[in-house]
Parts: sequence; structure tokens; C-alpha cells
Amino acid sequence: MLMANLRIVTIYACVFLCLTGRAAHSQGAAPAKPPAWLAQPVTIVSREYTFKGLLKAISSATGRTILADGEPLKATITEGFSGSAREVLDKAADRFDFSWVVNSRNTILLNKRFHDSDDIPQTHLPEMQRMGKDIMTALDALHFDSNVTHDKLILNQLYNSLSPQQKEVLANRQPLKFQDVSAEQAEVMKQAIMNNAASALYSVWDHVSQQLMGVPTSSLYTQVYEALAPNNFASTTSLYDVCFLYRNYQGKEYHPVLASQRLPHGN
Repeated sequence: MLMANLRIVTIYACVFLCLTGRAAHSQGAAPAKPPAWLAQPVTIVSREYTFKGLLKAISSATGRTILADGEPLKATITEGFSGSAREVLDKAADRFDFSWVVNSRNTILLNKRFHDSDDIPQTHLPEMQRMGKDIMTALDALHFDSNVTHDKLILNQLYNSLSPQQKEVLANRQPLKFQDVSAEQAEVMKQAIMNNAASALYSVWDHVSQQLMGVPTSSLYTQVYEALAPNNFASTTSLYDVCFLYRNYQGKEYHPVLASQRLPHGN
């Protein structure tokens, strides 16, 4: 459940950055031209390489600094590479399950892809807890109503403020543009948009942050119970759940089910 929430949060974080204007400067910008050195020929002789050894060889051949985030699951490879610097980087990074980019300083940055199911991301609990608190602090600084049930009240307020002419535009199935409303109506519209976007984000991060803070005192447990058998309401079947037990900052206890499985007949 925690990982699922984190995936959802990644999507909402992009929306949040756009709303705060941090991504606005990139709109309409022309794509950066790839550096010329990526087309230069590179040859890496065939032999056994550790990850660090291969990066050192590529760095020497290209004259570029290479930084990698993390260590690969694979210890060594025995292979050689020949082609343009781009082609060699593509192949070498792929062998160790990495992706790569070139930053503005022409430094090559490698990041783990985690395509291998046996390779899992590192988890640093104090850092994750601090991240959760920082995001909640940033969200608390925004002016929005975290209660999603109030959205209808705001929309009703907006509609009631419309002039007869504005209502006629809507009745004719025409859009009412932002520049055609009053300053007061514009504020209500912006508040409705902010509430809709930020309230969902706040709810997700509040839940994730509380789970992260509760990890040191949390526990896993299982429970077995009888339930009606699927497609056969006259009989029962045994189910067992794996649950995550934690307490929020107010001390309230939660135990969401992480997984549920039907036991084989006779157990």
C-alpha cells in the first residue's frame, strides 16, 4: 500500500510543480542540442569489467566525468564495445540496468532502472520521513481547503455570483473564459482549482507521512477468518490477511490489509 501511494504521489508531485510555477519556465523552450562529443567514435576493448572499471574506461575514452547513483546487482560483465559515444553508453548502461543523461556541465549521470525484479531500491527511513514532513510543510503553506466535500460549496458560490449574461453563455454550452469574469469570480475559480488539485495531494501525503513516521513502532501481523466462498454462498472458506499496524501522530491505531489470500481447502 505504501509503495502504491508513492507511485500516485509521483504523478501528483508533477501537478504540484506546475501549479507553483516551477515548471512554467520550461514551456515553449527549444529542445537542447546534444553535445557533439556524443557522436565521436569510442572503442572499449573486450575483457572482464566491474561496473566501476567499465565506467573508468568509458570516462577515459570520452574525456567526460561519469557519476552513478547506486551499485548494480550484476558484479561483472565480459564484453567490449565499439561505436559512437552515445551507442557505447547505451549498451554499457543497459548491461548493468542503468539509464543515462548528460547534464549542462557535460557530466554523464547514470541512474538505476530497476528492471531486474531481484534489484530493489534502497530505502533510508530517516530521509523518507524528513521528505514527508517537508512536503506536508510546503502543502500547509498553500491556501486551499483540504476537505474535498467543500468543493461543491465553492462551485455553488461561483455559480451564484454569475451574471445573467454569463449564465446564458453557459446555457448555450459555450465556455466562460477566465479573462471574461470579475476579479472576485477569478479568485473563486482559482480557489476551486487549487482545492481540487492540492486536496487530493494533501490527503495522499498525509497518509504516507503518517505511515512513515509510524514505522519504528509499527508491526506486521496475520489473521485468519472464515468468509463466504466466492460463487458459492452456501459454504465458507478460510482467508488470511497480512496487516500493517501503526499509530498516527494523534495515537490513533490503523491496520490496513497489505495482502489477502484464500487458504487451500482443508487447512
